[in-house]
Amino acid sequence: MSPTDKVKFGELMQGIGEYYGKQVTPMLIQIYWNGLHGYTFEDVTSAINAHVRNPDSGQFMPKIADVERHLHGNTGTRAMAAWVKVSQAIQEVGTYMTVKFDDQLIHAVINDMGGWPAIGQITNDDLPFRIREFEKRYQAYLQIPPARTPEPVLLGVFERTNRVLGFNDSKEPVLIGRDGGKSLQEQPKALM
Repeated sequence: MSPTDKVKFGELMQGIGEYYGKQVTPMLIQIYWNGLHGYTFEDVTSAINAHVRNPDSGQFMPKIADVERHLHGNTGTRAMAAWVKVSQAIQEVGTYMTVKFDDQLIHAVINDMGGWPAIGQITNDDLPFRIREFEKRYQAYLQIPPARTPEPVLLGVFERTNRVLGFNDSKEPVLIGRDGGKSLQEQPKALM
């Protein structure tokens, strides 16, 4: 939100307070502003409206965490969504190609699990355990970011092999997600 949204935001918070029968002080508005000002006013309003309609938690005044959850999901759903990207990339691009996800936490988790080619070698018997490992690691990194900066790309088998053989003319990685304005479906299919 921009500073010009602060008055509208204050009015929104006053309205929410009225709806829930809570007193909304200037200090409370400032706390919410500090926690949510990185989003657009429309996104915050939409998330608050979704919270109000939620039959599980809508009877309580939304906290900043409730707005975040409506905007991005909880850590479990975010981890599942990240695995779906990885799974889709394995199926559609393959681990022979170098890739770049729009979510750097995915890079950190995959590197911790042995690298991009290793993810492609998971057997069907091992798959449920490795998915769970991926999700747990991802959730942990959402809480405490990785100590080291993840690699900007995940090297595929071709590029790893070429580097070992002394060929360093790497190709552009396949972008996965919103990075570069391209979704996975818009990427050229890998030749295998």
